[in-house]
Amino acid sequence: MSLFYFRHLPQRGYISLRFLFTSFLLSIVLFCGNAFSQGTGAIGGTIVDKQNGEALIGANIFLEGTTLGAASDLDGNFEIRGVPVGSYTLIASMVSYTKIRVTNVEVKSDQLTKLN
Repeated sequence: MSLFYFRHLPQRGYISLRFLFTSFLLSIVLFCGNAFSQGTGAIGGTIVDKQNGEALIGANIFLEGTTLGAASDLDGNFEIRGVPVGSYTLIASMVSYTKIRVTNVEVKSDQLTKLN
């Protein structure tokens, strides 16, 4: 008796039905999955003090009900990327300032929605 049992191994040029079925399912998942996605967009803008027009450095900007957000840079600019398409409420806050809520911010696929 041999140490190896080769009878169950496929012969050269033989492709098993299981391999074909697995390859087919994998190709559907990888190549067709993006056909049903809506894409993402971005929200950006500038935050300034209403009284003197100076940029607010480090203000927190986030989308209500999500974990998406950003902080403003040295010029008061911010950008939130990877936002799913839809309508959102944007909240801006900073220490010693009143929170600002901007409702009905529409995000479209592959576009930047500007708010100032």
